[in-house]
Amino acid sequence: MSNRSEIKNLYPQSTIYLEKEATEEKAKTLSPQNDIIHFASHAELNENDPLSSAVLLAKSDKEDGRLEVREIFGMDLKASLVVLSACETGLGKLSSGDELVGLTRAFIYAGTPSVVASLWNVEDSSTAQLMASFYKNLKTMTKVEALRQAQLNLIRGNVNSDLLARRGIGGVGQLGETPSSVLPAPSSDPHAPSSVSTSHPYFWAPFILVGEGSD
Repeated sequence: MSNRSEIKNLYPQSTIYLEKEATEEKAKTLSPQNDIIHFASHAELNENDPLSSAVLLAKSDKEDGRLEVREIFGMDLKASLVVLSACETGLGKLSSGDELVGLTRAFIYAGTPSVVASLWNVEDSSTAQLMASFYKNLKTMTKVEALRQAQLNLIRGNVNSDLLARRGIGGVGQLGETPSSVLPAPSSDPHAPSSVSTSHPYFWAPFILVGEGSD
């Protein structure tokens, strides 16, 4: 079952927009009407012009596909939570000692009390597993505990993925020798997918909760 199907089952009232349907125009129009907003898209941070940092969505006749920080500041959100499961969406830049505007701050200013964002490029398979666990936990737990338990689930579990093994565990191998804790487990079946431990912080640590977490 795909991550989208699992979330749809947990939240039947949710609406999912994919690829060309996930336009900036829809994000602006529909976001104020929803309690949880999830962007599974890339983000672009601009150190020289922080207000032009943006969540990258599909283009339309009316919009260029860049939901920029300056536009988010002008939105009127009622959402209790915004999730940014994309690349480096939590990273702000430093300039002259002062933190510049980041996407998380923009969403909080727009009205949502809580934002979950990633601090670095995330791996698709492990992120899908973490998000499915997070949303399931959210049914009965506070936001901060739901995220914590989802991260613990990755720390304790395995993800079967040839792709993870081929990538060198998300670049961990590029930093030196790959730790044994994240090496692909041997298998007697040459066609079986490699089992890669997701206990390494690369997989579970990038996601942080900013703002209110006790609800």
